[in-house]
Amino acid sequence: MADEYTTLAEFYNDIYAFRKQEVDFYAAKAREQQGPILEVGCGTGRVTLSLLATGEEIYGIDASPAMLQILRQKLASRPELLPHFYEGDMRHFDLGRKFQQMFVPFRTFLHLDTVDEQLAALRNFAKHLLAARMIIIAAR
Repeated sequence: MADEYTTLAEFYNDIYAFRKQEVDFYAAKAREQQGPILEVGCGTGRVTLSLLATGEEIYGIDASPAMLQILRQKLASRPELLPHFYEGDMRHFDLGRKFQQMFVPFRTFLHLDTVDEQLAALRNFAKHLLAARMIIIAAR
């Protein structure tokens, strides 16, 4: 599958800079519960960098190598964080651990075109969450 974000990756944060309120929302949610957080669709770090500023343990996954490359460049001065960010598909990744919270910001979930794909992702999210924890999916 081609990486549809290859061309867009370097401009992504500038294009969506107006969504600051969303970034603040996720950072506030991250502070509400202690424990590791998984951001699905971490991309270039638009939300991720604010999550890292909360001091919580942040993990990220994204299907776009180009977007993750931008994030890795931003985190180059913090090499201890780089192993926490992975390339993968939200429908079937396996990080081998569970999280207190999981965030799926902006339109990430809308990349799943069918109900079957959406259900596969939701099942996978549930597999990665500690019991009765929070998934926040933004779809606007």
